[in-house]
Amino acid sequence: PPPPPPPPTPVPGLTPGVAGECGYGAAMTISVIAKLTAKDGQRDQLAEAMQPMIQHVTDNEPDTLKYVLLQDTADANVLWMYEEYTSMEALAAHGSSDAMKELGGATREFAAARPEIIVCNQLGGKGV
Repeated sequence: PPPPPPPPTPVPGLTPGVAGECGYGAAMTISVIAKLTAKDGQRDQLAEAMQPMIQHVTDNEPDTLKYVLLQDTADANVLWMYEEYTSMEALAAHGSSDAMKELGGATREFAAARPEIIVCNQLGGKGV
């Protein structure tokens, strides 16, 4: 059998126990799924606080392929981010940007907890 894949490149802002990893093999794209839980009744404010970061990514991160804020239909306090990057380096650049540092302060008063972040390698599927 082939040797196991090398360990992933460390990504600033992802903490052991908070970040996870799924998938093995040759990644075509790096995907991130992040669960953002708002304090009770403050999901709209949390979503609004995310808008400057969404604009920053749109204007300044060409290696961020997708950066999509989603509203959970079952939990009134949950938002999800779906993100795609060209490489782990692109994800690392995103995570260490000044805009990301500012996002923490902007969302702190509305967030119930730190985001739950999962980093994945895409293995295949429609749209990949």
